[in-house]
Amino acid sequence: MPFYLLKNTVDSLRLLHKEQPDVVVCTGVLAMIPLCMEAKLSGGKLIYIESFAKVTSATLTGKLLYHYADRFYVQWTQMKEIYPDAICLGEFIRMIFVTTGSQKFQFNRLLQKIDLLIEEGLIREEVFAQIGVSDYQPKHYEYCRFLDREGFTGKLRNAGWSLPMVEPV
Repeated sequence: MPFYLLKNTVDSLRLLHKEQPDVVVCTGVLAMIPLCMEAKLSGGKLIYIESFAKVTSATLTGKLLYHYADRFYVQWTQMKEIYPDAICLGEFIRMIFVTTGSQKFQFNRLLQKIDLLIEEGLIREEVFAQIGVSDYQPKHYEYCRFLDREGFTGKLRNAGWSLPMVEPV
């Protein structure tokens, strides 16, 4: 694991220097901190989107990057108590788009949890999931196994939030 962290950091920094982006958008992983800080030191802008899963507590990455981000977004209004200058996106969600990848990995627990949150009324927005090869079939939201490129792009455009799941390395 430490090897991949080091390799990903070096690869990311190399790409940052090659491409020299004006803006870096980060959604949270601790391994992104060096890239985000280097982007800021190089004169770029940093947009940070705090994890949508965090409702009442901050992520470590969010705590560290809050003071450096040019724009800092949260999902839930109660997160404004932790990040007073954050921009809350909660009221702008049209649809939550969940993608579980196209490899052989199962994401049944995630899909079941989303069903439970809808059932409990904690998710009120429309949800659509591309479930891939997962065995679980959602009960309270639309889904399909795989979308073609056009379908995927359309769902992504309509989504206020996208929850992509990445396969383990």
